[in-house]
Parts: sequence; structure tokens; C-alpha cells
Amino acid sequence: MQTGSTALFRKTSFRFQAVTALVMGLAAPFFSSTAAAVGPLEQMVSDTYRLGNYLDSCDLTTTQKNIRLDLARAIDDRQLDFEDYANSSQRTNRYNQNGNELRVGPLSLSPRPEPSPNPSATPGVWTSKISGWEDFDREYQALRGSRVGPRWLRLRDSIRATVNDDYRRGVRGVWMRLSQEGVTEAATLVNLVTACLNEQKCDDLQKSETFKNALNLTPNSASDFGNYRKASLDSEREKALKNLLGEVKPFVKYFDPVKQRGVRKSDDHSLIISLDVGEFRGYETDLALLIERFWKVGEDSLKIEWMTSLRDEPLFRFLFSPTPGSQINHTQKTITLGQWAIESIPAHEVGRALGFRPRYFPVWRPDLCKYEDQSRTDDILSDGRTGLVDATHWDALKRTYQD
Repeated sequence: MQTGSTALFRKTSFRFQAVTALVMGLAAPFFSSTAAAVGPLEQMVSDTYRLGNYLDSCDLTTTQKNIRLDLARAIDDRQLDFEDYANSSQRTNRYNQNGNELRVGPLSLSPRPEPSPNPSATPGVWTSKISGWEDFDREYQALRGSRVGPRWLRLRDSIRATVNDDYRRGVRGVWMRLSQEGVTEAATLVNLVTACLNEQKCDDLQKSETFKNALNLTPNSASDFGNYRKASLDSEREKALKNLLGEVKPFVKYFDPVKQRGVRKSDDHSLIISLDVGEFRGYETDLALLIERFWKVGEDSLKIEWMTSLRDEPLFRFLFSPTPGSQINHTQKTITLGQWAIESIPAHEVGRALGFRPRYFPVWRPDLCKYEDQSRTDDILSDGRTGLVDATHWDALKRTYQD
């Protein structure tokens, strides 16, 4: 894996999809006061420390706590500046195609960015960006006397995303050690455990360097392996290995889609997905064409069938947000498209509705007290702004929906 050395402070867009809504939602009770003195980001940082039962020791240092509170407060204090800049940018940043703005109903779409000249952004290669609160603080010190501009926006989005991840990890206990390296190593570990259980060939399980990342796939993987290593009885070793196998085996097919209701095979080269147009009613054709063109690869194609979602037969329903940030909610069966989404983002979200898991990983590195964002710029399921659909996506779809 190649690690990019530039754009240290730029959190990729997938970490910011739902951050604004979550931050404002958590802060809503606070804002009901007429004498609010604390902004939503600062409140969320405070809540993380007040409620966090899963924080690491590095999170709890006085230096870390003060940096997080200070930077969250600084971003909250400049909210009006950010809004003014956004309004000014929207008046001038229009996507014209032969003089016509690219729109789908109320949604204005932005063009896909030009291909990155970054040599680490090689097709098929995972890239990573590592950043933490000390990095944000250095950037803030460099910018604090300047007017809001693109660098300020990148810093704001990085801070928002990291505040959100800290809350998810520290308060909700979301496991954030899952990495692309671990998923890649899952098959190796499964094969070694299976050989040990079935054929008593266990020597290779001593070479943990070959699957060290796979042991971080779940909160229990490493402890299961540790129990196997320290067990003195065969029955104890067998139990530990069976537990480890149960933890890791699902990740062998992590990049294949999970079969979804509402998706069916049309013929050998096409699928039909039933969706509810929701708040884009009247613009069904425009929205379908926008999505379908990104999912057409050679002879393979996706067809959208517009239907009404019912209580007993729920379908993913499209919603519109007047603010930036798009997301899919599998529990509520919604796909929200935020204003000024990149034109390929709707196709990215529909990829999730087809059953694909996200192909990006915000990985917590406790040894660094930082997050490592892992993604592939060429894969639409990893980076919806620049990625594409290719034959491997369709091969996976055909395996899942062959019947």
C-alpha cells in the first residue's frame, strides 16, 4: 500500500457524508436554550469525554482534550463565515454543459474532478492519509488570521469528520480497527485455522506476521487467537480456533455484495433494481439516466425500476437535502442526495443499495492517536467522486444474483 505524503489535512468525502446531520442532531437539545454559548462541535467533543467509555489512553491526555475542544470551538465560532463563503461560491460555481446547468429536480450537481496527478493514486492501489488533532492544530495556526477559503473548508471538514469518528468510537463503541489489509489477510487466516482444526497442521499459525491485520477485524479476533496460543488443553485450543474462525470467515467475501430485496436478474448481462423516487418525483428519467450510465460496463448494465415503497415491502427511497452531504441509511431505507453532490455520487449510493459494503476504511491507529483513511480513487464504491464501475463489480453482482 502506498501512503500519500500530501494533503495531510484533507479527509476524504466519505467520512463527511453524514457528519453535519449527526452533529446538529446531537446538539439540538443544547440549541433549544436561548443563551447558547457552546456550538455543536464543541458540545459533541464535550459529550465524547463525558460519555466515552471506550476511549484509549492517548485520547485522555490533557493536551489531546484541550486541542480538540479549542479547535471545535474555533470552527463553531466561524460558522457564519463558512455560510457566507458557501453562498458566494454557490452563486459562482455552476456546472454548465452547453450552457445548461446539470440538475435533477432540486438537485444541482457538480462535475467529477479531474484525474489526480498524485502518483500514489494508481488504479487498483489503495491510498492512505493519516491525520490527527496535532496536524489539524498546525493547519489552524497557519490559517487563523486568514479569510475563509478552500483550505479552511478542508480543515473544517476534517475536524467535523474526526469529531464524529471520536464520538462513534469512544461513546458508541464502534470498532474502527477494520482495515483493507485485514480484509485481504482474512482468507489466509481462515485457511490456516481450517487446516489446524481439520488436519492438525498448525505450525503456520505461529507465523502471526502473515495475518496480524486480520486479527484486528473484530474486537474479539485478537483475544481468540491469544486464547488459542495460551491454551494448555486441546479442547481449549479447538474452542478458541472455532471462535476465531467464526469472527474472521465473514470477511473473506467482504467485497462481494449482500443479496438485497428489490434486485433481480433480467438476463445474463443486466440487473433490475426497484427504487422509490421519493422527493425526486417528476424527475424519474433524469435520475435514472444519471445513475445507469455509471453502471454500464461493456454489455453489462443496470436498469432502475421506479416503484412505491410499502411498509411490508420497503424499497430505498430518495430524499433531497439542501445542504451538502449524501448518504444511504439501510435501517430507514433512504438515499439522501445533498446539494452540489458530485455527479457520480448517486451511482455510488445505489451501489450500496445493490448490497455492496463500503470499500473505504477509517482506521483508528491508537499507537499514533490518529486515523488512517484508506480508499481507492478508481473504485466508485470507495470514492464516489472519482471512482468508476468495472468488470470486477459486475462479476461480484453476477455471483450474488445469479439465480
